Amino acid sequence: MVQFNTTSANEIVVESEALRLLVQPLCGGKIKSLFSKTTGREFFWQDPRTVLSPRDYVAHDLSGYDECLPTIADCLYPDEPFKGRSLGDHGSVWDREWEARIEGDRVVTSVSASTLPLTLNRTLSLPEPRRVRLDYAITNASEHYLKFVWSAHPCFAVGVGSRVVFPDSVKAMRVCIP
Repeated sequence: MVQFNTTSANEIVVESEALRLLVQPLCGGKIKSLFSKTTGREFFWQDPRTVLSPRDYVAHDLSGYDECLPTIADCLYPDEPFKGRSLGDHGSVWDREWEARIEGDRVVTSVSASTLPLTLNRTLSLPEPRRVRLDYAITNASEHYLKFVWSAHPCFAVGVGSRVVFPDSVKAMRVCIP
């Protein structure tokens, strides 16, 4: 059974028998924590810094899991009518306040990008005690065709002896350590 607890306007705790997640809608929709109640392990890296900036990606709280939309690296939009518009480092949804509501056994969140007329909708559920499911939809509110990139952006807690296993189809990986 999934349980919800809203400890504040910016914290929704989602729990099963095995997992506890902390979602922060007002901090870019961040999933701040994914914690195993069975093993006591936190799966997401927790940023130890105390001085943070809410507007500079590398200076904000890098803990957990956030979203990159409409781009990952800062770049300029290539086509009219948005040609030359800066799309922001890691996009333009990580630093926005997201709307959030609990619907049945799901947390439904949404945000509009600040740089292009795109809306990102994410639905989080725990369909099984040890399984997290994230469903996404992106809506273009423009009459124009839009180019964009979306990326999940989890910061996993790893250390000596950790292994990352990919399917054979993956030929390259980039690792960034803050």
